[in-house]
Formats: sequence, C-alpha cells, structure tokens
Amino acid sequence: MSKMLSKENVRNPTKTDPDIKAIVRKKTYRQRTMEEVAKRVQFTAENATDGEDGDPARETADTTIDVVSTVGRQGSDTVRLYSSKLKSRPVCAQDHGQRDPEKAKARSKKLQKERIRRNYARSAREAQQGAKTAGKKTAEVGKKTAENVESMVMTAMRKIAEFVAEHPIGTLIALLLIIILLAVMCMVNTFGMMFGGISGGSVSASYTAEDREILRAEAAYKAKEQELLEKVRSVESLYPDYDEYVYDTDGVWHDPWSLISALTVVHEDFTASQAQETINTLFRLQYEFKTLAHTEVRYRTEERTGYSLVEVIDEEGNVVDSYYRAYTYYVQVPYSYSILYVTLVDHGIEEAVAGLGFDEDEEELYEYLKTTKGGKEHLF
Repeated sequence: MSKMLSKENVRNPTKTDPDIKAIVRKKTYRQRTMEEVAKRVQFTAENATDGEDGDPARETADTTIDVVSTVGRQGSDTVRLYSSKLKSRPVCAQDHGQRDPEKAKARSKKLQKERIRRNYARSAREAQQGAKTAGKKTAEVGKKTAENVESMVMTAMRKIAEFVAEHPIGTLIALLLIIILLAVMCMVNTFGMMFGGISGGSVSASYTAEDREILRAEAAYKAKEQELLEKVRSVESLYPDYDEYVYDTDGVWHDPWSLISALTVVHEDFTASQAQETINTLFRLQYEFKTLAHTEVRYRTEERTGYSLVEVIDEEGNVVDSYYRAYTYYVQVPYSYSILYVTLVDHGIEEAVAGLGFDEDEEELYEYLKTTKGGKEHLF
C-alpha cells in the first residue's frame, strides 16, 4: 500500500490495486458473517422470551450471545465456531432466512411437555420407592408392637391368675361389685335418655295455643256434650204418644288432654273459633245418638161377662120356671203398641281422633302431647 493513489483511486481503491481489493473482499465477508450472526442472535433471543426458565430456546440464546460477545476478539475463528454450533442444532426457518415464530414456540412447548413428563415419571419412581421403604418400616414397627402387646397381655394374665389363686374370695366380691356397678350405670343411662328425650321434646312439642283459647275450646266441647244430655232427658217430650221408651245410653265424657292434643296437631297455634269445625267433627265421631220407633201388635186378656138360661123343671118334666145366670170369661184382645228406642253410644275420644286420619308422624306427635299434657298441666 505504499503506492501513491490518485483521488479517483482513493475514492475507489478496488479499481486499481488487487491487494486492496482482496482486503476489502475479506472485510466485506466478515461484515456479512457478523450481520448474519447478529440476525440469528436476535431471532434466538426473541424466541427465548416465549419460553420459561430452563427452556432450550433460552439456553440457545444465552450460548449464542456468549459467542457473539467474543466476536471481534477472536475474529474468523469465532465465526467458524459459531457456524459449527449452528450446524450441530436442527435447522429452523431462520437458517433459511425465514422467520416462523409459531413453529419455534410449538417446538418449545413440546420440549417443555417432554421435560415435565420426565420429571413426573422420576417423581413417581421416587414416590414408589419411598412407599416401599415406608411399608417395610411400618411392617417392622407393627410386628414389634404386636410382640410387645402380646408380651404385656401374657404378663397381665399371669399376674391376674396368680392373684385369683391367692385371693379367690376377694376376686369373687370384686366381680360382683363390678357387675352391680355396670347394671346401675346401664339403668342410669336408660333413665337419663328417657327423661332427657321428654324434656327435650317438651321444648319442641307443646301446646302452642294460648291458655284462654285452649280453655274456650274445651268449654265448647263440653257445651255440646251438655246439649246432648239435655236431648236425652227430653226425649219423651220431644217424641210424645209412644207407649214405651227404651233407653240404651252410655256416659258422656271425654279426656280434655286428648281433645287439645288433637286440635294442636291439626291447627297448631289455634283459636277456639278456628278449631270449631274440628270440634264438631270430633264430637260427631265420638257420640252417636239415635232413636228408633217400633209398632207391634200385642194381645191383652180382657174379662167378659156372659149369661146362660137356666130353666126350672118339675117332676113331670115340665118347665115351670126360667132365668138367666151371669158368668165370667176371658178373651185375648189384639192392640197396637208403639215403642221408641233411644240409643246413645260413646265411641270414645280416642276413636274420634283416629277418625281424623293422622299419618305416622302426626300420630306420634299426638301421643307425645297427650302424654306430656303439652307442658300445661295446670289447665285441667
């Protein structure tokens, strides 16, 4: 390069000097190589951002960046090293000058799935190995525990046998005391459950109506019973002109607790007016009043008087006198006889309640309310 160059040659030295032309070609090749490397580094770095930590794309980007960072210090050797690394990895679309980030991203996801699958398989193997080890240890511990328990049981039984042999009477007394104690405990638990159930049920199952409404309902039922009694007593005036009245009547009475319990099941919180229809139904089901008229032909004996002719005859057979003599006789005379049969049947309040058609739950509630008197024993 010691030659003098003209201005034209300085502007374009490759036209004149072949050495300078070779140098320029060498620099131009290096520049093209560096530009190609820079493009590949940029593409690899962009693909690396789509992956996670440990992604092959990120690792490739880091390696390439390390190679590029040394460019300029090692020159063409570095470029050859980078070219060999590029040849050792699969050729992607960027190597052909095309940019296809979707394929690179799909490949990255595929590699990531394979890595997850390998990690899962390794974890499964480790867990299985740990389970086998834990099972062996558990079996050993269980075996030792069983041996210890067996030894303790045998020792206890041996000591108990020795104590029984030395103290037979004391052992018998202790067994009797234990049996008595267990019996008492069972009885206490049984009664506790019974009374506990009753006390707990009294809170949730009791008469919900007010006291005055309960008393009014009871009074309404009693009023109907009183009317019935008055009707029975007044039969002869209500049904006159009968020769005979035949009475067949039961007593008139009901259990107030059964009545109010039934009304509570049907109406819950009721008033006397609201429960009147049910009261009428129960009364009709409990009491049955009926009369039956009957007429029959009867016969009575009547006394009658008859007369017979009496003639007086002399010795010669002549009638010298005659007269009538009275006599009495009896006859059966038919006549009509009218009878009125009066019947009053009390089926009982329980049968009346059964006629309401309670289901199983309602029947159970009814029995419970009747037994506990709805928690209002002071009413009746």
